Amino acid sequence: MKRYLLLTFMVILVFTATNSLAQDGKFGISVEGGPSCTYMYKSNMTKSDFLPIVGGYAGVYFNYQFKKHFAFTPGLAWEEKGCEYKPKTYGGTFNDPTFDFIIRVDYLTLPLLLKASFGDQVRFICNAGPYFGILLKQNYINVAYKSWGNGGLEIDPSTYTQRLPYDLGFTGSLGLEVALGKRMGISLTLSDHLSLINTKVFPVIKDGSGETYNTDRTSCFNSAVASLGFSLFFGKEKETGNKTGINPRAEPWTRVPPRRRGEFTGSD
Repeated sequence: MKRYLLLTFMVILVFTATNSLAQDGKFGISVEGGPSCTYMYKSNMTKSDFLPIVGGYAGVYFNYQFKKHFAFTPGLAWEEKGCEYKPKTYGGTFNDPTFDFIIRVDYLTLPLLLKASFGDQVRFICNAGPYFGILLKQNYINVAYKSWGNGGLEIDPSTYTQRLPYDLGFTGSLGLEVALGKRMGISLTLSDHLSLINTKVFPVIKDGSGETYNTDRTSCFNSAVASLGFSLFFGKEKETGNKTGINPRAEPWTRVPPRRRGEFTGSD
């Protein structure tokens, strides 16, 4: 419950900051989300024993455009990562097709991205930058079995005390952004979220006799995300700079200069 309150508070804070700082149309806020395909790309275990799973991603991004084609885009997002672990053998003796489980971990992430965009009504966009994640929850599904004859298998408590409570990685994405008027837009992006550190969330498994297995905790995740986004832009429209009173679009022979003080015309 606390993490949802924190997320709500941060969304309100970002929205308030956007409205209070917005000027000259340079500031914006966007909401993005979509499914992901995530898997364990680095582990000392047999790589063929890991299968990808479907996760999710949702976040709020704050946009500051400091150049015509470039913007700074920090954000706050929830991301679900994980994989399925289905070992074919263990220690040369374990070959149990019923032994498999799914690892799911939830993170609150803070991406700090540089955005490049090119085009007018339809814009090509590219984002890249680091992210920092805080572990919210870890879950292991279908891990308890009674197939070894030692009272079944369970997660060893060291799994929860020795894992890292954070993640650090790199994000890169490509996509399209379509303008819906002057202050709204929608986007579709494909991104990759690559963890660069060992999060140690791979579980240690204990059987009924107290013996532990899978003590090698190396675990780095990679996620491919497809996101649909909606954007709002704030700030005053830039002035045209025309302070003469003459319509610049009028034909030269129809332009009427403003009357000077004390000047009379034939119609007066």
